[in-house]
Amino acid sequence: MASTRPIVKVAAVQAAPVSFDLEKSLQKLNKLTEEAAAAGADLVVFPEAFLSAYPWRYAFDVTIGAREPRGRKWFAKYLDSAVEVPSPAFERLSETARANNVLLQIGIIEKAGGTLYCTALLLDREGKMVYKHRKLIPTAGERLVWGRGSGDGLQVSQTDVGRVGSLICWENYMPAARMALYQQGIEIYVAPNADDLPAWTASMQHIAKEGRCFVVSVNSVCKVSDFPSDYPPFTAEHPDRRPDGGQWEPDDIVNHGGSCIVGPLGTFLAEPVWDKETVIYADLRMADLAESRLDFDPVGSYSRPDVLRAVLLLASETFFRGVHVYMIWDVVRLVAAIASIFSPSSSSAALRPLARMAYFIDGKDCMISEWILLAVSYVFVGLRVYTRLFRLREKLALSDYLLILSAFNALGLIICDTLTYQLGVMDNWESSVTLSKISFASNYFYDVGMGFPKMSMLAFYWAYFPADTSPTMRKALWGITAFVGLSYMAILWDDTFFCGKDVSVQWSQEEGACSVFYAPEPFILNFTLNLACYIFVYVLPLTLLVQGVLKPSKGLTIAFVLGLLTIFTTIVRFITLKVGTGQENLVYPLSILEMTLAITVVALPGLKPLLGRSSKSPSFETVEVENQNKNFS
Repeated sequence: MASTRPIVKVAAVQAAPVSFDLEKSLQKLNKLTEEAAAAGADLVVFPEAFLSAYPWRYAFDVTIGAREPRGRKWFAKYLDSAVEVPSPAFERLSETARANNVLLQIGIIEKAGGTLYCTALLLDREGKMVYKHRKLIPTAGERLVWGRGSGDGLQVSQTDVGRVGSLICWENYMPAARMALYQQGIEIYVAPNADDLPAWTASMQHIAKEGRCFVVSVNSVCKVSDFPSDYPPFTAEHPDRRPDGGQWEPDDIVNHGGSCIVGPLGTFLAEPVWDKETVIYADLRMADLAESRLDFDPVGSYSRPDVLRAVLLLASETFFRGVHVYMIWDVVRLVAAIASIFSPSSSSAALRPLARMAYFIDGKDCMISEWILLAVSYVFVGLRVYTRLFRLREKLALSDYLLILSAFNALGLIICDTLTYQLGVMDNWESSVTLSKISFASNYFYDVGMGFPKMSMLAFYWAYFPADTSPTMRKALWGITAFVGLSYMAILWDDTFFCGKDVSVQWSQEEGACSVFYAPEPFILNFTLNLACYIFVYVLPLTLLVQGVLKPSKGLTIAFVLGLLTIFTTIVRFITLKVGTGQENLVYPLSILEMTLAITVVALPGLKPLLGRSSKSPSFETVEVENQNKNFS
């Protein structure tokens, strides 16, 4: 969804905080925000570390292998002037945004326990936090006092002024981080920083032209007098000196600013301003975004993920001659994406390369993976039908019809995914009535459709255990069948009427409209019932194996392993959507993977006659229960 305003007025506040004094810095921030709001600004942006200090020229007396008491005391002051989220200081920021009816981005030093992070906060007009981005990699001496952020903070958020995102200072030199924002359709790119070198403004022009977005670069102007009088680097006894070798004076400028605002073709909308505190403004004409893409689209015609694949595979291409290397690479990245779900930035370093690879999974990869998986499931269904009709020369049983229905249901789901891909929203999500209707249909195909393989397996059990010889097992089957049937009836009802009798509300585009596709309650309920049904249906042969009714075999082992993989897949799918991993595209192939595994597990028991030597092998539905050495493979 684009900006609701044709013109967005942006204010970049080039000012210094009252360093190491949170209260006075908050007061200054409030005053400057009021000034910008009075000038008609929609979005007000403050520099990196505005609350409450960028510790210029000071590493808190840390050297390799040594720390000093003075440095520890100043670090404690720094910690005391930082902002917790949430906290009373954060509430004051929220009140400032709300009172002035502006979107407010502030660079803060965030306190989390005893660790500090360089963080960018965006608050909406109601004072609610839109995103919190922690600087991924502190630069040089910053690493001594700031922690590292994680990749899940690379967010671009929809606001009433457009899609807004942020990278802090030298993060802007990280191509992968920039691409993460481009892929999310960023329109207003905010770059709070502490870099006053002339080359920085050229970088801002490059990023604007590369990303075809507006760039708001905001730096501070700091003087020695903006710091406490006893701040170590600026005292006579400290060895630090001005670039010319002289002693620091109160009016000496430490950071010269250079804040600017750039249009999507790389031209300045507000020229860089140096050596003075000011608020610079620019009117962003949002139509410029579309017009700039006439000849360049960074995430469309010019993205070329195949080039990245070619580069990464170049060194090992001799090992893959005669093999479709791109298909292999898609599988590797699918595994990488799943691994990344369990690999946050704080986890094992060995898994982080997999997490980085996963970011390149796009809609095309999803479609390739899904159609391959669908073809695999159809092979097993075809073999099952062939076995029944031509090896056993029997009519199709109820379990066969339910298995075929499962295959058609999988086709319906993949058609919905293909339509979603054709709308172009897998890689750049943008809601619409058409997309909502497709999502509503795909919800049915997945939530309700996952019941068909289970019902097929239950139909197989019913034929396998005659009433006259297995009364106890038939009673258990009655219970399991009733549970599975009622579960999927509940899922059907929930998917249809969760938002009320008027089903059309599901594809309403009104803000706050109910949609079962996004609501957490039916999602959690349906996942729980689906998982419970898996356990009930798959635990039965395990019970028979323990009791000695079934004879262990390779086929039975394969069926159990695939069953466990099916359960694992549905759990991973749930985590992907519920936790917010940044891998939401994974849901599409994971849904088809789960169906493929479920269909395969159901098809396997009917394939043994095909693998046997006789053209007329006995069917599992006709084996009598008295044989206590049944082979369920």
